[in-house]
Amino acid sequence: MEDSRQVAYGWMVTILLALMWGGVGLNRLGIAYLMPKIVPQFHFALWQVGIIISGLSMTWAISSYVGGYFADRVGRKKVMVPAFLLTSVFTMLTGLAGGFWSLLLIRELTGLGDGVGWQAGESIISDNLPYRYWGIAQTIFSGGYTLVGAGVGAFVMTRLAEAWSWQGAFVVIGIYGLVVGLILLFVLDPKRERVRPEQMTAREHLQGYVEMFRQGKFWLATAIQMLGVAWLTGFSGFAALFLTKVQHVSLVQVGSLLSVWGLVGFGGMLLLGWVSDRIGRRPVLAGAGLINGVLLLLLSHTVMPLGALFVLLAISGICGYSVIPISAATVLNELVNPRDKAKAMGVANGTSVIIGTFVFPIVEGFVASAGGLPSAIALVGVIFLLIFPLALILGESRRQAPLATGAAVSE
Repeated sequence: MEDSRQVAYGWMVTILLALMWGGVGLNRLGIAYLMPKIVPQFHFALWQVGIIISGLSMTWAISSYVGGYFADRVGRKKVMVPAFLLTSVFTMLTGLAGGFWSLLLIRELTGLGDGVGWQAGESIISDNLPYRYWGIAQTIFSGGYTLVGAGVGAFVMTRLAEAWSWQGAFVVIGIYGLVVGLILLFVLDPKRERVRPEQMTAREHLQGYVEMFRQGKFWLATAIQMLGVAWLTGFSGFAALFLTKVQHVSLVQVGSLLSVWGLVGFGGMLLLGWVSDRIGRRPVLAGAGLINGVLLLLLSHTVMPLGALFVLLAISGICGYSVIPISAATVLNELVNPRDKAKAMGVANGTSVIIGTFVFPIVEGFVASAGGLPSAIALVGVIFLLIFPLALILGESRRQAPLATGAAVSE
């Protein structure tokens, strides 16, 4: 029998964590939305834009590895909440940058806290909700990044930058993060976390790493996540510049386009997360990879009317955003020992961030400098298409019945 109070608590925490992850999305994606303001002020070349977009990725990766270990070792809340409060402070300080190097430094400091939230948050959700809700609940959490960071963020931040300044926009999102972080500080109950520090020895933690490293499917799921975050960072990083310079739309229209990309993408994430709970993870991942890859290749070298851009970006958002939570959270939770889920997501997230959000945007920046912005968008399309064959090789991870998992509520 399900404890209705426990389930209600699980859903409440899921919503709060989604708002927290939305704050991470705001500071991660917001820098890209404001590049049309930042580039002329600091006279950045496109390769410098790529490096700034990739900024905070290395510290994010490091904190993902370390944070995943300590989330399993000392508790989710103890690691996640202080890290998120720290990243909110550095987000507010972003506007103090006076050039390329100072902006890059502040971004890397922001990443120290950003990289902790994913694995801790997704672990809290699977600790507190039954297995049959995992696909949709973990998609809601990840969807906060899309809804708040891409949907609301693109609309609000571009207008704040036009009416006030790009520096002021970062102050606003930093305050948002502090408010959400303080709410989590008082609401999260560490006693409800399934894994207790005293229940696991250092040897058991080491054994968990050995077990996951030996799993071929773990690395396939990690590769799909890597391609998903490369799409997210690579497209969002150059979308504003591409849309203004190649598609010839205004910055305010860019805000509206990317807002639709995020808002519709969030709705699509929920739909495809629900669908994956019913028909399986593989068909959803493979289909999303094929459709979004083809659309981005079409967009890269076709000048489109505004209405067509809205439709294309909406479909792209649905397919693109859905890949990350399914591969990076739900599939990994289904593959690894419940005691190791935060570590597994930390390793997968850290590895994906190094390649997908650190290396790839830099490569994309040089491609844009050498071949133009359309070539950079085409590269993103090719990268996303690779998800299609990888998903077919990965196979199906969805279970027909719940196993002995970390969920605090039994079926």
